[in-house]
Amino acid sequence: MNGKGTELVKYHNDMNKISFSGFKEKELDLFFSICVRLKEHGTNEIIFNFSELRNLSDYKDRNIKKFISLLEQVYKKLLGLSFKYEDEDRIIRFVLFTKYVINKNTKTVTIKVNEEFDYILNNLISNYTKFDLIDFVTLNSFYSKTMFKILKQYSTTGWFEVFVEEFRRLLDIPEKYRMSEIDKLILKPIGEELPKYFKGLKYEKIKKGRVVEKLRFTWQKSKEINDPNIIKGEIVEIKISEKLSKAIEKAKKNRFIVSLFTNENIEKLINQFDEEMLVKGLNKAYKEIQQEIKSINYLIKTIESSLDNKKIIIEKEKSEEYQNEKNIENTKKEVTKEEFENLYIKFIKENGATDDPMTRKFFSMGYKIIDNENNENIEANNKEIEKIIKEIEALEKKLILRRKISETIPDKNSVKYLENELQIVETEIEIENLKIKMDNL
Repeated sequence: MNGKGTELVKYHNDMNKISFSGFKEKELDLFFSICVRLKEHGTNEIIFNFSELRNLSDYKDRNIKKFISLLEQVYKKLLGLSFKYEDEDRIIRFVLFTKYVINKNTKTVTIKVNEEFDYILNNLISNYTKFDLIDFVTLNSFYSKTMFKILKQYSTTGWFEVFVEEFRRLLDIPEKYRMSEIDKLILKPIGEELPKYFKGLKYEKIKKGRVVEKLRFTWQKSKEINDPNIIKGEIVEIKISEKLSKAIEKAKKNRFIVSLFTNENIEKLINQFDEEMLVKGLNKAYKEIQQEIKSINYLIKTIESSLDNKKIIIEKEKSEEYQNEKNIENTKKEVTKEEFENLYIKFIKENGATDDPMTRKFFSMGYKIIDNENNENIEANNKEIEKIIKEIEALEKKLILRRKISETIPDKNSVKYLENELQIVETEIEIENLKIKMDNL
């Protein structure tokens, strides 16, 4: 148990490059439940009880034959996946597990991790993704689950950008789907389910001409990284390849960016970019940045631009003239369209002015016309209530799963049990607060 009673999924970022093509929602839940238990066990054989896997993956059907069939389907589909490891000298393709034995009598599954796959789940210090299994299994859509784990890799950056072609591959989107269908069937469920875990999540389409070339997801980035596997004060080594090390040392020779290469910033870059892209981007930064830079975000933008050879320029501060215009805009009186018309007629009568476009334009400079506030408030309240209902439903699912976990813990005095019970109480309070909030709308 990690953190406050959570089951933490943690794996190397290479896993996020895999398209889980053909997997169903529950098959994904089961696979990542297995990953939770295999984590940090090396290549030793691990025995799983059916009951443990059912609880972890929130599998509700009590039919044993169906569960065995699900276990078989997961392994069959895993054999069809293309897992690849690549370094400077080699490209290796491999299966995940070298042993996968389902025992119907003892109701257990014995699994052994392939040695080539060992780095995905073990000795993870940097370049990894982590998330709470309960959050993952309570998501309803395959597309939401897939984007959830991908966005978790970039949780501290607050954005993720992907070519539409790669987006289709990663989410196993049918080729026949047009962008309008992707909006409705894929992006809409993602937009409904994931904002709970990525505050302020939005997406935009980046076009090249009239064609959508990329999708960019943005959200409020995490303020800090809390890794329960790293003890505060402990010295942690970040292992990088010789090729990347040379690229970093070369970039440090640029006096305008040398101060940016702190251990913290290097780890941030490693977590955000593939090695090949990072090396290419650092070489670009070494050559092109010719003014002092104090923000790591500017360096990140330079590395990103190395993909399409765009030059990065620093945006100048808004001019005084623009700021004055903004101040004038802020001093305008807000009125509805009906109120404006009444005020305008009164102005014409009192001043004996002519009703023409120039007079109307002059008079309107002091006002900002807004829609009827009551209608806006009602619509906003309805949207907020709908949002709260979805949050409550998600929390209730999580609550059921937490209670199931408590039932499987034999020692009711253990830290594991007490932490899980605390999570139950906190979730119940959160649900109650949301109900109160909804009543007050």
